[in-house]
Amino acid sequence: MNSINKSLMGIILIFSALNLSAQQFSEHEKEEGKKRILELYYKPLPDNAKNLSYDSLMKLTDPYTFLINCSVREQWFNPSKFAKARIGLWYQSDSLNHLITKIAFEGSAYTAGLVKGNCILTVNGRYPTSEEELSLMMNGDSGKNILLTVQEKYTGQVIDVFVKKDYLEEQSIYVERIGKSAIIRLEDFHEDAHQQFVNVSEALIPESIDTLLVDVRDNPGGLVLEAVQILSEFLPPDLPIIKNQYKKTSDTVKTYRSHFGLWSHLKKIYVLTNGGSASASEMLAGVLLKMTNKTEIIGDTTYGKGLMQSAFPLQPKGAYLHVTVAEYFPGLNLKVDKIGIIPHRKFQRLKKVPIPSNAEILRIRQEYPFPSTKAFEDERLKNKEFLAEYIWGIQGQLYAILAKGLFKKKEKSITVQETES
Repeated sequence: MNSINKSLMGIILIFSALNLSAQQFSEHEKEEGKKRILELYYKPLPDNAKNLSYDSLMKLTDPYTFLINCSVREQWFNPSKFAKARIGLWYQSDSLNHLITKIAFEGSAYTAGLVKGNCILTVNGRYPTSEEELSLMMNGDSGKNILLTVQEKYTGQVIDVFVKKDYLEEQSIYVERIGKSAIIRLEDFHEDAHQQFVNVSEALIPESIDTLLVDVRDNPGGLVLEAVQILSEFLPPDLPIIKNQYKKTSDTVKTYRSHFGLWSHLKKIYVLTNGGSASASEMLAGVLLKMTNKTEIIGDTTYGKGLMQSAFPLQPKGAYLHVTVAEYFPGLNLKVDKIGIIPHRKFQRLKKVPIPSNAEILRIRQEYPFPSTKAFEDERLKNKEFLAEYIWGIQGQLYAILAKGLFKKKEKSITVQETES
């Protein structure tokens, strides 16, 4: 799946699992939504907009302005409430195909030998017909085993794998360290993301690190305040860092300021991006780029979503309106929307690397429980950081990126090898 598809999957959930187009809304909810849009939408609307129907008015807005039922929204923002047990894998469903997109390091799916790229065919002999049905089959009844029949990505072989249902808290921040360099991967900017960022940062002992990589690849964004607070950890106090431009009928500009500084001593900051880096992750990359003279962006151009949304309940336990209320400008004047953040150095991709079989990957995991220099050398993986993710999950890839140290070199592009797709 290319980076644009990934970004669309992460950002515009309304077109995938949530299927907002299938929802029904009352005329009252539509009328209330229309009033809010006319009042708050960040761009001027035509003079006759108030005379348009709700459906006609929506055609004049953007994909991030929409109505959503309360129950669907709760599932969107609080997925853990709908899963009593997790086996440590993430997946994307397309028709009858359920592709594993990520494996949690040392989760039960990991220890059972499942691999990113495996296609889930059946659960306990049953064929899941939707993403929701697959989730119900795999969640709940902690402690029980389930039998997954999967197809290996590279070999095409169909195998059975027993996985124990154990509760696994979803992880949104991953860290790795080698010497005076460290890498922090941010999956999104959820509630409490800043506090988690502080916790992992303090565990790294910031004063002993001079180079930090911040990985926001495939990070679709999240809560603006959490992103601003994380940004503040890189900057001196009281700097104006982001400008929000609201409806252009009056002087409605809001400026966020920094006030922390845990990582302000760093000599160098690298930000890893791709086409799936959007919204708040572009905010982070843009501010570091504009407000410091020690930041370098590496990877691919970001998605280009420079818009902010607010959510409003229209009635108790009824629909919510998500409406675009502002365009943001990192560093006060950097335009992101429909442009993205352009990297200093790009990824130059070489010939793709075949993925080993599940059995071979499980053997490596058992022989080398953690990614290490010896494991990379023994398995001839030293220059294959994308393959490392299949073996040890995202922790393996982060270790490989640090171990290679290519980010410290001055080539125009970084040469990487991808896995066979």
